[in-house]
Amino acid sequence: MTQVATHSVFFDLVFDPLDFHTTLDIPKESTSASLIITTTAIRILLHKYSAYISDILSMRLQNDFDQADSGVVLCKTILAEQSFLSLYQETHQDLLQLTTQEQIFHEPQVIQLHWITDNEPDQKYTMTIAAIKPGYCKVNFHFSTQCFYETPLKNAGGHLQTLIENIINHPQKTVRDIEHVTNQRGLYHLLDDALAKPELLHSIFEQTVHQYPDNMAVIQGKKQLSYVELNHMANGLAEELIRQGVKAGDFVGILLKRSIEVYISMLAILKAGAAYVPIDVAYPLERIKYIINDCNVNVLITHPPQISSDEASCCAKIYFDEKLYDTLKNAKPTDFISKKIDPNSTAYVICTSGTTGTPKGILLPHQSVAHLIKAENKLFTPKENDRILQGFSVAFDASIEEIWLAFSSGATLIPATEELMHSAPDLMNFISEQKITILSTVPTLLSMLQPNLPSLRLLILGGEHCPHELLMPWHRADLRIVNTYGPTETAVIATYADFDPLKKMTIGKPLYNYAAFILDNYLHPVPTGVPGELCIAGLGLATGYLKKEALTHEKFITPSFAIEYDLPQRVYRTGDLVRMNEENNIEYLGRIDSQVKLRGYRLELEEIESLLLKLDNVKNAVATIKEDTTTRGLHRFKR
Repeated sequence: MTQVATHSVFFDLVFDPLDFHTTLDIPKESTSASLIITTTAIRILLHKYSAYISDILSMRLQNDFDQADSGVVLCKTILAEQSFLSLYQETHQDLLQLTTQEQIFHEPQVIQLHWITDNEPDQKYTMTIAAIKPGYCKVNFHFSTQCFYETPLKNAGGHLQTLIENIINHPQKTVRDIEHVTNQRGLYHLLDDALAKPELLHSIFEQTVHQYPDNMAVIQGKKQLSYVELNHMANGLAEELIRQGVKAGDFVGILLKRSIEVYISMLAILKAGAAYVPIDVAYPLERIKYIINDCNVNVLITHPPQISSDEASCCAKIYFDEKLYDTLKNAKPTDFISKKIDPNSTAYVICTSGTTGTPKGILLPHQSVAHLIKAENKLFTPKENDRILQGFSVAFDASIEEIWLAFSSGATLIPATEELMHSAPDLMNFISEQKITILSTVPTLLSMLQPNLPSLRLLILGGEHCPHELLMPWHRADLRIVNTYGPTETAVIATYADFDPLKKMTIGKPLYNYAAFILDNYLHPVPTGVPGELCIAGLGLATGYLKKEALTHEKFITPSFAIEYDLPQRVYRTGDLVRMNEENNIEYLGRIDSQVKLRGYRLELEEIESLLLKLDNVKNAVATIKEDTTTRGLHRFKR
C-alpha cells in the first residue's frame, strides 16, 4: 500500500485578550475564550480559502482524538454578512456540545478541527488548536503534500495573524470584509512606453506597406497580393464606402467567406474611419439579421449569393464579386488618405454568445487592438519571411492575431477555406505544402493533427483548456509552443505561458502592459494558491458592450484597490476561476458560471437553452459539454 506523504505547519498565534474584551466584550482572562477566538478565526480563514468554489463538505470539532467519528459536526454555513461576534457565539455553543463545560475548560485546552472538501473527499485536513494561556495558542495544520490547498495552508500562520489583527482593529466588519492578506499585489508585466502609445490599427498596416511594399501580403490559391497592391485595393474600396455615405463612427458589416476580399474589406472600412462587424457566413439567417440590426450596420459587404436584399433590407450592400475585385486591382492609384480618427474610436465589433438567447456586441477600440498587435510582435517576434495560416473565422477574435501578426511584420498571410479547416488530413497537407511557419489554433483541432510538420517554428494555443499531455508529442528544439489566454473583452489575449515539458501547463503571466488580479467573491485579492475570479486590467480592454450599459458596468469595474504603474483604474471580470501557483503562474480551474468554450468559440449554455425552450412541445431543456478522451462536443437534452 502506497503511503501518502504528509506535511505539518506549526505556528503560534498571539494576541492581547484585552483587545477582544474591549471591542467585543469577550472575557479577557479566559483561556477557553482564546480557544474559541482562534477556532472561530480558523473557520473564517477556511471559508475564505474555499468560498468561491463552495468547497466545504464537512467540518468537525473533536476533543477525543482516539475516536475518529466523535465530536461535533459544524453544519452551519458562514454568511458573508455575519459578524465575528456572532460566529464566536456559534463556535462557543458548538464547543460546549463536545462535553460538559467543566471537562472541556481545563488547561491546556486542545481540540481538533477536521475539514473535508468537495474537491478532495478522501483528503482530510486536520487543524489542532492548543490554548496555552489567555491570548496564546499553538496551532498545527496537518495535510497531505500536493493537496489542493497545500500552498495557502503553508502560509496560514501569517494569514490567521492578519485576520485576527483586522478583527481587533475593525470589530464591526462582517466576514466579507475581514482581510486575511496584506500587500497582495496583482501580476504585472510592463515594458517601455513605446507599446503604450495610442495608434490607429490601419496606420500599423500602412507602416508595413512603406517598409515591405513588395512582400506578398496574402496568398490564396492563384490569387496573391503584395502589400502595396493590398493597400491600393483597400484605398479604392474605402473611397467607394465614403461615396456610399459611410462616415467616421459608422458600423460596416462583412459577410464573406475567408478570402482575400475579407482583408481588403477590413482595411477599407478602417481607412474610411468606420468600424467593421465580421459575421460568419455559417451563422443562421436569423442570427445574421439580428447582428445587422443590433449593430445598426449602414453598409454590408458580402458575396452576391450570401444574403438577398429582402433578407437585409435595413442597409445598403456592396457585392464583392470578381468584377469589383478586378476593378479595384486595375484602378489607377489615387491620393487617398485614411481618415484621421481618435484612437479611442471603435475598430471592430465582435458578437459573442449571450445569456438572453441573442448575441452581444463587444466594442474594441483602435488603441486597445493596436497595443495588442505591438505586444504580440514583441512576444512572438514574427519575421517578414514567415508564412502564417489564417484558419479562424473572422467573426472570432483569434483571427485578429493571425491577420495582424502578418500585417504588422511584412509576413505572408495564407487563408485556409472553411472546408479545409474541418478536414485534419487535408489541413496537414496544406500546412506542409504552403510551408506554414506560424500556426495559431485551439487544442481541440491540434489533437486531430500529427506532429510531423517540420516547417512550423511557432505554435500558439488558445481559446480553451490546453492539456499538458497534448503538447508533449509536439515538443522539439526548433518549435516554440505558447499557451495563451484572453477573452474578447481583453483584445484576444491577456496572458501567456511558454510550454515546458517538465512543468504543469498554465495560462502563465500577463502580456506586456496588462495586469492580472485574482479576487474572491467579495472582490478582495486572495493569497497564492486560493481559487478566485480572474480580473484583467491594462491597455487592451474593450470599451464595453454595445447597447448594454448595465452589463458593461457589471463586468468592467473600478476595483477597491489601486492599480499600479499608471494603468487605467479599470478591470474586466472574466468569470474564470483560477489560482496563482508558487511560481506566480496562473492556473485555470474552470468557470464560475454556465459559459463554456468549444473549439475556441465562447458559448453561453443559457442562450442555447433559451432557444430550445422556444421550440414547440419543449417544456425543459439543458445544454452541456460532454468530453471523451479525444474530443469535446455540445449536447442538449429536452423534454
